Amino acid sequence: MFPLYISNSIFLSYCMKNAHEFDDIVEAFGWEDIRYVGPTPRMHVYKRVWTANEGPLSEFIYYHHEMVLIKEFPEKVILFCEVPPPEGGETPIAPSFRVTERMLEEYPEMVEEMERKGLRYTFMALSKNDTSSMRGRGWEDAFGTSDCVEAEKS
Repeated sequence: MFPLYISNSIFLSYCMKNAHEFDDIVEAFGWEDIRYVGPTPRMHVYKRVWTANEGPLSEFIYYHHEMVLIKEFPEKVILFCEVPPPEGGETPIAPSFRVTERMLEEYPEMVEEMERKGLRYTFMALSKNDTSSMRGRGWEDAFGTSDCVEAEKS
């Protein structure tokens, strides 16, 4: 039995054996599919099922905002494990609103300054994919274009 995680809820009553069955469950909820945009190299498995990361297993995955490079952030991040790794493989999740609450408590001046000045993310990447890196997806693949101007509009 593989768990289906949705936000802070865990649904263990679903017995999914593979990506096809997982996609069927997700499809039954009627949730909209979105295109992945980001630096992580991922492989398409089936319909809306993608691998989490095809980077080297020796590299640590730091806390990050999923899909931070798109204007419309995902309302849901749904995880499925078909083949568990021999060791490790945990997916720690930190809700951003909790991080913000803690920052407001401990660093109110810094939060106020970010609100006043704004916050801008910069995505630095090679143009082509580099499978030897955890962040090995090049910007051309990530944004689906080889035109710098089009990529910057995303």
